[in-house]
Formats: sequence, C-alpha cells, structure tokens
Amino acid sequence: MNTALPESSNLDYDTWVADANEALQFHLVDTNQLAEHDATDVLEAAPGFSPDYTYPLFGEKEKIFGFRDLAVDLYFSQAALKCHLSVKFSAARTADGSAVSAVKAEEPGSPPAKRAKLATDTAVASSSSGSHGNETSQTSIGGLPQGAEEILNKLREAVVIDSVGDITKFLSSARQAGEAFRPYGTRIHEYCASAPRDHDEDDEEKGDEEENVSELFDYEIYHTTFDTPGFADYHRRLQSFLLFYIEGASFIEENDPHWDIYTIYQRRTSEANTTIYALVGYATVHRFFNYPDRIRPRISQYLILPPYAGVGHGSTLYRLLYERWLADPAVTDFSVEDPNDAFSELRDKCDVRFLLENVPADQLPTSFDTQVLKEFRHKWKFGARQAARCLEIITLKRLDPNDKAALRRYRLQVKKRIYLQNQDTLISMDHQERIQKLDETFKAVDEGYKEFMQSL
Repeated sequence: MNTALPESSNLDYDTWVADANEALQFHLVDTNQLAEHDATDVLEAAPGFSPDYTYPLFGEKEKIFGFRDLAVDLYFSQAALKCHLSVKFSAARTADGSAVSAVKAEEPGSPPAKRAKLATDTAVASSSSGSHGNETSQTSIGGLPQGAEEILNKLREAVVIDSVGDITKFLSSARQAGEAFRPYGTRIHEYCASAPRDHDEDDEEKGDEEENVSELFDYEIYHTTFDTPGFADYHRRLQSFLLFYIEGASFIEENDPHWDIYTIYQRRTSEANTTIYALVGYATVHRFFNYPDRIRPRISQYLILPPYAGVGHGSTLYRLLYERWLADPAVTDFSVEDPNDAFSELRDKCDVRFLLENVPADQLPTSFDTQVLKEFRHKWKFGARQAARCLEIITLKRLDPNDKAALRRYRLQVKKRIYLQNQDTLISMDHQERIQKLDETFKAVDEGYKEFMQSL
C-alpha cells in the first residue's frame, strides 16, 4: 500500500484521499481509571486531539492516499507515554487500483471527528460486504489491517509505538508502567492550576457561575539532562508529539551534554492512595558557551499538550525559567530559537508583566539610546530586540494620550529602532519611499502594541 498521492490516476480522489490532519488523532489514556471503570469507558474518556502538522511524515499536501473513511488513532498512557496504534478504514486500494480491499469499519462513513473510540473487543474483521469494483476480503497482519503497514512505518519515524494488536494487553501493561512511573530529574517547582473544562452543547444552558467553576490540580516541574539514567529512552517518547505541533521542528542530539529538559506533570492521588502523574508539556533549552566563563541559554522547543492548553502552564514554565536565569550569575542573557506567533505573544506578556511588577516606573529608561538600552538589557538579561519591544510597550502603556511631546518622543524612538533593524533594506530606497515605509511599519507596530495591551 502506497500512502503517497499518485501523480496521475483515474481514481476518485475525494473517495480515496484523506486529510492526514483530520484522519490522525492522539489520545491521552488515564490507565489508573481501569481500577474502577470498564476499559471501553476509560478509552472513551481519553481526551482526543488532532495534530497541527503532518507534512513531515505525509508530505507537503498532508494527504494519505488509498483509504476510505480512514481513522488513525494513537493512544498514549498519560505519564509513561506507552503507545498503541489503531488504524481503521472501510476500504483500501493501491495507487494504480490493481488491488482493492475492504474491511468492515466500526462506523463506516463517519468522519474522524465523530468516530467511536477504540473498544477492547473490536478486532479488525474480514469482510467483503459493501465491496467496490475489485475489492477483496481484508485480513489482519500483526494486529493491523492489511494495507496499513505503510502508515505504521511512517508514524514510527516520529513516534515510539509499543502495540498495534490487542488493546486489552496494551492497557494492562500501560497501567503497570503508569503506577510505577516517577518523573525523571529534579523537581524545581510546584503550583496549582485549574484543568481546562471541555465545552459542549449544554454550555449555553449553564449559568456563568457553574461554567466558571473548575477543579484545581497540583502540578510539578522537573529539570533533567541526558545524563539521567533512562531519560534518553523516555525523551524519545516525549518528542513523539514534536513534529505534529512545532512547525519545522527536528529531533535534538542526545549525545550533546548541553541540553536541559524541563517537564511539567499533573500530580494526583489515586483511589489506592498512590501518587500518579500525567504529562502536561515540556521544553528543551540549549546552553551556549559565552566567553570566558558564562552561558547563554536558548529555548529550542516548547510544547504544552492541547488538552492542557489555555490555563497558564506555558506562562508558568517561562516565568520559572526566566527567574532562574535572572538569578544565575553565570547566565549572560537568553534567547528563543525561531519563536512562532503564539510563543512570541506568551513571551511578551510574561516579560512585560514581570517588568511592570518588579521595576518601579521611575527606574525604567525614558530614552532608548544605545548605552541606556545596553544597560537595561544586561540588567534584565534580554536580547536587544526583546528589550526594545518591552520598553516600547511599557512606555506606550504609561503615556498620557494628551502629552503630545511624549507621544512624539515615543514615535521617534520606535521609528529609530525600526530603521536600525531594517537599515540594509531601507537604505536602498529613495528618501520619500523610506519615510513612507517607516510610517507604515510604525503604524503596524503601534497597533500591535495597543492590541497586545488589551490582552494583559
């Protein structure tokens, strides 16, 4: 079975091509619930979430060819990250149409978003019902339907898959691993936060007070390196999510001693009065040498799993890292590798809030000349661009809108920074075009700052 799109064929693409981002779904399974609940109920309760990107595995168009009603589900135990793969479809065929096979799907025709969760008693069944053209009966190979091997092989490029067969056996072994799991490394922080509440069709009928009620959970943050025994193997499981949620991501080198890894876990007490964990997210940081004896940390990868997004875990981790580096005399400053828009916004909010909370207004620079900005950067360990952005936002926030002289100083300071950062491009323009471009860029930056301040 070739899952790549054929360049030319008389096949009906709408029938045989699946959107990989919709067909693939992840699930975090709380295997501790098996002590009180039926396995099928536990699987149904596992939160499902779709990837943002699948092009690293399935090509630029993010399509999987050759299946009808394709549903690919990866079930992860929530702490040890043991993984089970389920592949289901109602029919499959090769790219040239020479071999076609059908399998009875649990819910033929159901879109992936509405598919039933994998049940413990649903082995892939042979079927020739509802056949199309040259379709033949389908058999199971190694726990997967025939034709799904290439999907398995593709996923294994990114994901550590433990099981493709009996889900019951998988749940049993995953439960044991979950009960024995303890986070790697050193615990460096604890905090409480609410759990994101699922919204459903009944939300509109609930009062505001009920809708805002959310249970608080305990969370822990750990720091570790690849020197920690057993962590390299666990990290390979951690990075199973990487390619699907960070655009352009790549795996890091485990033999590089300069990596720091920070993990966040939810901590709960089971019915048996034992401590159990669930992975929330993680970040990787590379320590660069800064002559003669200092370091420059750079945040490389930063991921909060979708079921835990939206309640402040990303901000909590960032603030913790910043305060640790600020207090460490060996750290010169820190940076972020190719941040996306979401992370840039998180970073801006954290940095601006920190400065507003910790720096008296009369101690903030009132001008952005080179020496003042340099001193500010060194004191608070920001990069040049981030220091300027934070100062500009805070200056705008504290400006009296009726003080025309102050508004003019702010505008000129921002334009000067924009010019210096884009000097190579602007210098090639004629005078009038350069002025117009600076005005346009300033207006865009200023509007962005004002929108940002509304979110603080």
